Amino acid sequence: MADVLKKMYGGVVPTAITDLYKAPPGKRAVLKSLILCNQTSSDQLFWIELGGYYFVHMQTIKANDTLVIPVFDQVLAAGTNIRIWSQNANSIVARLSGYETDRMDLISVRANLTATDTTILSNTATLLIKSIVICCRTTDPVKLNLLFGSDYIISNRALGKLETLLVPVADQFFPAGEVIKSGAPGVTGSANVVVHINAMVVT
Repeated sequence: MADVLKKMYGGVVPTAITDLYKAPPGKRAVLKSLILCNQTSSDQLFWIELGGYYFVHMQTIKANDTLVIPVFDQVLAAGTNIRIWSQNANSIVARLSGYETDRMDLISVRANLTATDTTILSNTATLLIKSIVICCRTTDPVKLNLLFGSDYIISNRALGKLETLLVPVADQFFPAGEVIKSGAPGVTGSANVVVHINAMVVT
């Protein structure tokens, strides 16, 4: 079946953690566009989760401002949800767009990082890595390592407090048998630094 374009959500963002969209059974979805509008005269906090993993944590949208968030084609496997919530009721409006597809060559990996470099993607297929997003949920000093095979792509890069780092790696070739490793030196606890990787299988 051909890709089907979808308005995944349109409306006010809730204050409770609620699914705004869920990829349908037997399909994958790709989130392509995410726009937030603060319709109030005061700054507001918001949070975003993809598949239970933080994508944005406790960020501020200024009064009467609009944010276009560069989501870089986030792949959602069947059953994967999108959650967005805000600090105050009736404050932020969200518009999400993308498409649903039968294609199984689109993959995503989401993982919580530890202080030690750990394998987060090991694949027998050849891939094009499309994008990587890192979400830091802590105010503690934390750094980031990211390796493709034995090559550092990011080395001891300081993460800002509560920063979401967008890495548009632009179709980085990933041969079968290589691994991606990542770690966050200085991080403590679980789920305080999260990585999202999106890729396409190639033959």
